[in-house]
Amino acid sequence: MKCSNHKFLNGKTVATFAATLALSAALGLSFAPMSSAQNRQVQPQTNRGQQPAAPANRRTQQPAEYQASDLDREIQLPNVPSYTGKQKYVSGLIYPNAKQGPGYYMIYNTEHTESQVKEWWQNALSMDPWKVNFTDATTVKARAKDGSTCNIVVMGVQGVNKDTAKGMRGSYSLFCHIVQK
Repeated sequence: MKCSNHKFLNGKTVATFAATLALSAALGLSFAPMSSAQNRQVQPQTNRGQQPAAPANRRTQQPAEYQASDLDREIQLPNVPSYTGKQKYVSGLIYPNAKQGPGYYMIYNTEHTESQVKEWWQNALSMDPWKVNFTDATTVKARAKDGSTCNIVVMGVQGVNKDTAKGMRGSYSLFCHIVQK
């Protein structure tokens, strides 16, 4: 996913969008486009002396478990291996109120290629307490014995900041949900 060339997207916008998708996938949520009937606003009927009913498609505040805050720096996560290659933190989010424990989403640029980064993470998440339960060309998903999850997605260099992209050949996003008992 290379969005860094689009002037209307910045690293945080991309990170927020990607984090929302990753969290939604991790929680088993899916998005479907609204039909034109769902999109239409229906004028409420009012009865004399009564308040009008709220529109059926009224937006409400997102539940606290899905609300994210920006991470201005990387965080070392408990029981999650630290990538040993040269890397630069690009951006991140924290979901402090996620069910069962916080969720973290971080993006790094690396000096290694996408395939090298994926191989490293696949090997690292094959060690105790982790067990890899899914891989494909760009993704490694693993679950720890305590129920924590870690999803790695490799991609091309991310971000519009030249300092985080200089000399880098690949990138990865890390989404971890750390279960707290």
